[in-house]
Amino acid sequence: MTISTPGPADPYLSIILFSRNDDYAGGIVPRLQSSLDTLFDQLQRHAIPSEIILVEWNPPVDRPALHEALQWPDSGGCCTIRLITVPGEVHARFDHSHVRPTQSGAANNVGIRRARGAFIMTKASDTFYSEAVMEELSKGALVKDRIYRAERCDTDADAVDGVLAAKSSAERLAILERTVIYRNERLAIDPNVAGDLPILHTNASGDFQLLHRDYWAALRGYKETSDVISYAVDAHLSYAAHALGVKETLFPDACCVYKPTHSHMVRTRGFKEEKRLFQRLAESLPSLMERVVMRLFRMATGYHPSERNRVLIRGVPQPAFYDLVMIWKRLVAGEHPPWFNGLDWGHADESFEERTVVVAAWDDPSRFPIAPWPERAQP
Repeated sequence: MTISTPGPADPYLSIILFSRNDDYAGGIVPRLQSSLDTLFDQLQRHAIPSEIILVEWNPPVDRPALHEALQWPDSGGCCTIRLITVPGEVHARFDHSHVRPTQSGAANNVGIRRARGAFIMTKASDTFYSEAVMEELSKGALVKDRIYRAERCDTDADAVDGVLAAKSSAERLAILERTVIYRNERLAIDPNVAGDLPILHTNASGDFQLLHRDYWAALRGYKETSDVISYAVDAHLSYAAHALGVKETLFPDACCVYKPTHSHMVRTRGFKEEKRLFQRLAESLPSLMERVVMRLFRMATGYHPSERNRVLIRGVPQPAFYDLVMIWKRLVAGEHPPWFNGLDWGHADESFEERTVVVAAWDDPSRFPIAPWPERAQP
């Protein structure tokens, strides 16, 4: 299967993230700066031919653009940094655009479809990779038919000030490592709902999903939902990749994606901890008692698989978990194609402003801006 082929001077790895200059998590610019500085330093030290693509989605009209608000390295070394700006009128096309200023699936897809790396991964704007992650990537041993995952480790909110004040990557990572309060491990699914569905590692999967470019193209990126919530699009991608025969591969435990905690995460993490408690109790009991315990969980949390559109995120109805599982079952059974978007995914039919703020030694500045991948037949 050949969907798209990187050129001879293209990078081994493309890292996609999206952001905007707003007050997310108390002000995103300092967090983004710290995250980018650390990532760039790691890519240099581990000598990974790479590009960072920052998609500035729906930039506020009353604040400086990110290329002005952030500080950039003087030279690229082994890493190019590109900025792609998607204007507010694109965001306004999505339902409920007023309740959230970003659309993560579409924003990531804009970067993915314009990436040049043999392997492409997505990253949140305020996360950090442990050194072990970079050591794995620097081996150059990634396999084409794999979807690679690393677990997200949430850190104490009080650690943020120290991370932002730190003067080096090593200092930031040391603070994050010693302040981990929760690790997003693989979660089980109620067997009464899952049936014979393979249990993939979809817990916080959107914080680290790495695939070969051919499979990003075959899957047509993340599902671009009609609203701005992008609910469970990372889990959809995992099961769609599985349906294509891509094997899920988890990096070793030392490979962590550190996520400093903020107010947008607390409620979700508490729910996951409660669910994990019930699951561990249920797994230690005979099957009859397991069903009883999981029923108690549903009663305690209000979750029931027969409900539809029970989940509300910022007042926007989302599919119930049962409905998500049904979609994943259809994907695995071959009853749904392994993609959710049209051939224009990633806004491939639109041109966006692009700036290259840092150029790697391997790169050719005359090639910019980079056009989206052409439409290709799907396998």
